[in-house]
Formats: sequence, structure tokens, C-alpha cells
Amino acid sequence: MAARNALQARLKDDRTNIELQEEYKRERNRVKILIENAERDYHKKEFEKCKGNISAMWRLIRNIVPSKKIINDNCG
Repeated sequence: MAARNALQARLKDDRTNIELQEEYKRERNRVKILIENAERDYHKKEFEKCKGNISAMWRLIRNIVPSKKIINDNCG
């Protein structure tokens, strides 16, 4: 994330540098993939903890997936 932020700061100074733009995009995408993988691994471990306990599993699902009320409140 620090490398991505440093590239973003450099890019703000020199918007016309195509090579710098591409490098920033690659780093930004790499960070996004790392975050998604970490979230997936965390949720997988949490589900493994709930194995055999249906109510705990559904509680976890409700915590992971936002409710329709929350989604509608953010849009309006």
C-alpha cells in the first residue's frame, strides 16, 4: 500500500508520464487483489470455526453481506 501511495503521489506531480501511470495501475491492482485474498481467507477461516453450528454460520453471513436496508440508506 505504501508503494501504491508513493506512486500515486508521484503521478499527481506528473500526469503526462504514461509509464508512471501504468506502473501505478499495476500496483493498485496488485494491492486490490491482496486485500480481496486476505478477506477471502479470513471469511473461510471464520466459516470453518462455525462448522456444525448453523446459527453461528448465518450470523456470520449476515455480518458479511450488507442488508437491503443499509444498501438503500446509502443510496438515498
